[in-house]
Amino acid sequence: GIVIAASTWIDKPVSHSSDDVKVKIGSDYHSLQYAIDSGLIGGGGVSLGTPENKNPAQIYGPAATDGFVIGYVTPTGNYRVAYGYTGPSSSSLSIIAAHGEGTYGQKFDIMFPVRKGEYWKVDVIAVSTPVNDELSSLLWIPLD
Repeated sequence: GIVIAASTWIDKPVSHSSDDVKVKIGSDYHSLQYAIDSGLIGGGGVSLGTPENKNPAQIYGPAATDGFVIGYVTPTGNYRVAYGYTGPSSSSLSIIAAHGEGTYGQKFDIMFPVRKGEYWKVDVIAVSTPVNDELSSLLWIPLD
């Protein structure tokens, strides 16, 4: 865990330096500034990359980064289900997400994460028949 403590008495917390504050990481103490600068804490933060239009029923990958798949379905019949698949190879995909709607014309969506290096695809099924043309939008959104 990380413990944060002041190395000296700080009577004005808003005016102290990050070198005055010490963090304990494991059994070692470091100044807060050193811990941030050296990547021991902080960092992180992610931003969304530029969305890319994709086609249903096509296998994509391996993903160059972590990211999300978002699909929007406009059904032209009853009982539609969108399935999202991911896996370590194009031949070993497993269902990671499913969303469906039983009413004609009732729009719905599907969203799921994809890890860097994984393969993925989305199918829209009506009972047992593919109706992938009902997928109005399918986006890959990489994390930068």
